[in-house]
Amino acid sequence: MKRSIFSALFLLVFITDSASADEAETGRWTQGERETGYVVFRHHPLHALDPAHRPPRQWVTDAVSCVLAQREHESLQLGVHAVAGELKDVRLEVDCELAVKVYRQGTAPEHGYPPQVLLDQGDTVGKVDQDHSAGFWLTFYAPVDTRPRVYRGTITIKPTDRPAT
Repeated sequence: MKRSIFSALFLLVFITDSASADEAETGRWTQGERETGYVVFRHHPLHALDPAHRPPRQWVTDAVSCVLAQREHESLQLGVHAVAGELKDVRLEVDCELAVKVYRQGTAPEHGYPPQVLLDQGDTVGKVDQDHSAGFWLTFYAPVDTRPRVYRGTITIKPTDRPAT
């Protein structure tokens, strides 16, 4: 039993350290990403998303998925990182047959470090500064009468004056 726990902890530390090393490499955005002005990335739902976070390259995504059973909630956290100028009124829209609640990331008014990250229900973040990130938290729910099958949906990010993704 002790050996299994040690192996799991070692793997967790290894994964965390490799992600931190990759963060130092994230200054290179593709031409398409610079033209779009932002990238969308997946962020672990149990980790707060610091506004100064620069996503590792392997976290940038154009698709996400989750698995849930009847009467279960499952959450995803998506980040939007501004790579070419400030983003304004960044809106997240979800088109899905399952119930979903969308929360946006905010920061507590106190000026402390690390910043207090808050979530409030809403689908629009007012502003994302250049080279900063903002987060959205999506919680999907499958009621007891949900038929077992694959449900597909679309998540669209729409900043003002930028192309939607």
